[in-house]
Amino acid sequence: QIQLIEENLTPKEIPKFLRKWKPIGCIIERGLTTNKNPVRAIGRTPTVYINQNPKTATKGIWCIQNNAVPIVKMAFQELTRLSPAHYAFVRSRDNQFWSIERESAFKRLVCQIKAKYTILDNDLNLPENIAALPKPCGLLAANDHIAQKVIDAAHKKGISMPTDLQIVGINNDEFICTHTNPTLTSIHPDFEGCGFLAMATLHRIIKGTTAHPQTIFFGPKEIIRRASTRIFKRNDSCVT
Repeated sequence: QIQLIEENLTPKEIPKFLRKWKPIGCIIERGLTTNKNPVRAIGRTPTVYINQNPKTATKGIWCIQNNAVPIVKMAFQELTRLSPAHYAFVRSRDNQFWSIERESAFKRLVCQIKAKYTILDNDLNLPENIAALPKPCGLLAANDHIAQKVIDAAHKKGISMPTDLQIVGINNDEFICTHTNPTLTSIHPDFEGCGFLAMATLHRIIKGTTAHPQTIFFGPKEIIRRASTRIFKRNDSCVT
C-alpha cells in the first residue's frame, strides 16, 4: 500500500503521520524547501530524500538528486545549434539551490566556447533586461515557469521569438510549454527514472543494505523541441 501526502508536513506533524500510517519506509521530495531534512521527526523509519539541498542535508542520508550538468548541457546544445550572438540565463527569484547549480553549469559551458553571456534575475525589471540583451540571444531559464515569465516579458517589449530570442526551459511542464506563444522548448528530466531509483533505494534500505548512505544522480530523458527554438532558415511551401 502506498500513501501519498500532497501537503507540506511540518516536523511536528510528521510523527503524527507516522503513528497513523505506520509506514515501513518513506520517500520525501525536498526540491522546494531550504531547511534541513527532518531526520529527528522521521526517526528510524527507512527514508530516501529527493532533491534535498546539499548545503542543508544532514550527514548519512540516502538522496536521489537531479544532476544539473547533463540537463543544462542538453539545453545548451539546443541553443548553440542556432548560433546566437549572445547567451543569457534567468535564475529563480529565491535563488533555489537547483537554480544555482544550473546557472553554474551554464556559465561553464558558455566559457568553454568563449562566448558572452548575461545572468538575469526573475524580477520586475525582467522586460527591460530582456530588451537590453544583444540579439539574437539564446536564453536558458532555470525552469519552465520562469521561461513563461521570459516569454511574457518579451511580448511586452515586442521582441520576436524565436528570431531574436530563442528560449529553452527545464522540466517539460506540458501545461506551460504548450500554452505559451511561442510554445516552449524544454528539457524533460528523467523523473520516472528518479522514481524508480528512489523506490529501488528504499527497498535496499528496508532489506538492510550494508552500503553507506549516498547521493544517486539522475539526468535528462530528452529534449522536447517546440516553437521557441524552431527557426526555419528558408521558406518552404511544404512547411507550415
